[in-house]
Amino acid sequence: MLRNGDNEKLRELVVHCKPDWPNLYSFSKCLAENVIMDTASDLPVAIVRPSIVFSTWKHPIPGYVEENSGLLAVTLGIGKGFIKVVNADSNCKLNFVPADIVANAHVLAAWCVGTKRCTSPLIANCTATENLHIKIYEYAESIYQLVQTFPLPQSFAKHTNLIIVPCKYLYYITAAFYHHLPAFVLDGVLRILRKKPRIYSLYRFFDTVMSAMKFFWFHSFEFEKNNFEHLDKLIHPEDRKDLTLDFRDATFLGMALSLPKGSSFYNWKLDKKSQWERQRTKLRRHIQISCIQGIFLIICFLLIYWVISSIIR
Repeated sequence: MLRNGDNEKLRELVVHCKPDWPNLYSFSKCLAENVIMDTASDLPVAIVRPSIVFSTWKHPIPGYVEENSGLLAVTLGIGKGFIKVVNADSNCKLNFVPADIVANAHVLAAWCVGTKRCTSPLIANCTATENLHIKIYEYAESIYQLVQTFPLPQSFAKHTNLIIVPCKYLYYITAAFYHHLPAFVLDGVLRILRKKPRIYSLYRFFDTVMSAMKFFWFHSFEFEKNNFEHLDKLIHPEDRKDLTLDFRDATFLGMALSLPKGSSFYNWKLDKKSQWERQRTKLRRHIQISCIQGIFLIICFLLIYWVISSIIR
């Protein structure tokens, strides 16, 4: 179907298969693994399954991370004061693994099957240690500590504690109040000033990202790591300084606080404003949003008062 470009049949296949999968990304991973198992199981093949890949822990530098990953986009949105509420279970655990550990796992897995030190195909789950298997509220607290210590360039508004709402319908109401209402008003002002409105569309983009990740905000996972631990045991003691799979000392807060050292989005040269000017902009926008929300609540209160008064009369 892919070779013939038959998109209609491909959509039908996805409709039949996807309901058992959280999103298309995880579904495509499963398809890729099945293709390998069906067509290349007689070759020296290794499948490395990382969980949530975050920044590098040590190599080549601490804190290096690609900007295009879904969770990092959410992390930056929270840190910049743009995302204020998420639909999630605060006690659900996220499974993080450093990017350099994932790279090491790929090297070792390829070496292991290539030298026939293990059977092929090798499947290794490259997943978190106890320190990196953290609850969502701990993840939010770490982001808060990060931006309090190292403010992010190009921030949208003053960062506040993330509101975590597990109920879907309550989340819709909360998100409408904290996200969509201010975005609608601020975009209206931009239109009046003949500037391009984009705040509401950004919230729609984040809604799409969060929808794709929703399953993982409500379900915690435990992974079998025997093959991963076996790879670690094969490393020669002299090589452990540069090539290791032992990251028990890594913590999410420590990795988050290392982001300013290695991440391109912490380059203040990208921001057209100085740190002091950015702080003023964040505070001003925070006041604007608070005023919008306050006026909305007053209007709602007056409307309710008018309705009740009409009924009593």
